[in-house]
Amino acid sequence: MNILEREENKTIDVIYFHTEGGAIGTETNELVVPSSNLIDFFLEVANQVDRSEIIFPRINMKRKVFFKNITHTCSLVEVPVQYDGNLFERISLVFLYPFFLLSSKRRHRHQRATHSVSIGYDFFGIIAAIVRVYVIKKSHTFVIRGNRPKTVATSSRSFFNKNFALFRIKIYDKVIRRMVKNKSADIWFQGQQKYEEFSNELPEECKHRLHLLNAVLRDFPTIKKVSKSTDLIFLGHINIEKGIIDLLESLAILKSQGIVITLRIVGSGADLELTKFKIEELNLTEQVILAGFAFSSEKVIKELSSAKLFVLPSYTEGLPRAMIESMAIGTPVLVTPVGGIPFVIKDNMNGFLVEPKKPDKLAKRIQEILGLIDKGKIDNILEAGKNEAQNFSFKKRAKIFLETSIGSYNN
Repeated sequence: MNILEREENKTIDVIYFHTEGGAIGTETNELVVPSSNLIDFFLEVANQVDRSEIIFPRINMKRKVFFKNITHTCSLVEVPVQYDGNLFERISLVFLYPFFLLSSKRRHRHQRATHSVSIGYDFFGIIAAIVRVYVIKKSHTFVIRGNRPKTVATSSRSFFNKNFALFRIKIYDKVIRRMVKNKSADIWFQGQQKYEEFSNELPEECKHRLHLLNAVLRDFPTIKKVSKSTDLIFLGHINIEKGIIDLLESLAILKSQGIVITLRIVGSGADLELTKFKIEELNLTEQVILAGFAFSSEKVIKELSSAKLFVLPSYTEGLPRAMIESMAIGTPVLVTPVGGIPFVIKDNMNGFLVEPKKPDKLAKRIQEILGLIDKGKIDNILEAGKNEAQNFSFKKRAKIFLETSIGSYNN
């Protein structure tokens, strides 16, 4: 039976574990995570099933475990984990999280649930899956964002933390592959590279359990004509692997040629202080604005609309939400062919591509594209970008997710 055409009295319970990311402060408890769009996506999925529960693990910096109920389209239960704690907190959490899952009340919910999903690629998502598959003996789905090993390898972490993280990821990969081989789990990838890696390493009979999620837009943004107050906009996490330093160096190259390009940086991240230092070092304070984090989708759309060109010269990506939003509202995009991007962006057709880690080439590409924009010669590219963005709506992808992943276990 198709899951979307079930009998009137039959309920579908789906449990979600969101186990990555952090928060802004410990008082407001606002979630600001790299995969915040996946939270939004699974809220949309929750709208399409009868009952669901979403579990956000987190622990705050005050060393107090807290629970919080949030009313939305489904029941949201928040339980401990955020990596701001000390070693004692982290060790305690290793024991606390499985206990939470194995408590009789929670176990009953898991047994009742038709399916479970873990969003995130870490220890706690793996523990949730192991309990679900081997203790409760029900199906599970993993959602994997981008190419995590590459992101870690290009990050600014210390040598020990970087290599320890890469070691853990190898272990997670082995566990996930074993579950897929045992026909206990599906994987949905937000990004093509990791999808192809798993596809090459798994036997042919398992490949139907691998899927591309490609869910980016909750709603298609309202397109409003806004004056273009800046040349470029960078919107995302301010980390080295996002290419932010390369972007600043490209502006310095253009400035040395007498070409002054304005840039608005919207976001926050681990390398914010380094970014501030580079802006001053490269003498770009008059042309680069640090606008802070955009706390609402309305703010994001307003920021993207105000620029002539969206630039994201990342070293690694899944499928950037801001890129798709820019395309949807008619702001052209200049991005690097990493992760799932080259499977969406075709150079000079619906957007523009540039080689990563090459500030000189980035500078040349920026100058070229801004010239075309000023001459009004990219209308066909903007239209193609808008049409491509239509493929990434939450409603469309949620229906596919339910029918393909969860529905396959209920036929």
